[in-house]
Amino acid sequence: MKRILLLFIIVFVISACQNSTVPVDIEAEKATLNEMFANYEENFIKLETDSLLALYSEDMLICGSDPNEFWNREVTKKSYDAQRGPDLPEVSFFGDRIIKVAPDGKSAFVIEQMNVAFCPGLPWRQVHYLLKKDGKWLISVSSFGIIPKNEDLPDIFAAIAAKKRTMED
Repeated sequence: MKRILLLFIIVFVISACQNSTVPVDIEAEKATLNEMFANYEENFIKLETDSLLALYSEDMLICGSDPNEFWNREVTKKSYDAQRGPDLPEVSFFGDRIIKVAPDGKSAFVIEQMNVAFCPGLPWRQVHYLLKKDGKWLISVSSFGIIPKNEDLPDIFAAIAAKKRTMED
């Protein structure tokens, strides 16, 4: 009886140690995400709110360019809907889209850059963190930031300092 129990324990331990994960085709996941973000860009340019929100998880978070901007689904919908109309700012994406998929294929991030007409000379960067749920990629967190060129920073700092001096006077 002890031998049977010992044999059972050995078999159980060996089977528990086996790697049962299915290999992930990282390139296929990248292709899926690339297609998803081509769709995202198209909808972002037109500010198609419902189509954009369909790409986000229910507990989504968007971090805007202002330190106080933390948007959930409801705030994002209100903000995007308020911006829609004939005066929608022109947006153009540029550069390569960077896609990194985790080795387990359950999370990824995507980085894109764009120019926005109301912000000439100051490009923007979006960083998206995604999770795969029930076989579908959903954006969990997006962060938007203005990314001036390093050579423009002294002028930007000087302009901010001049504005502060004016406000103090």
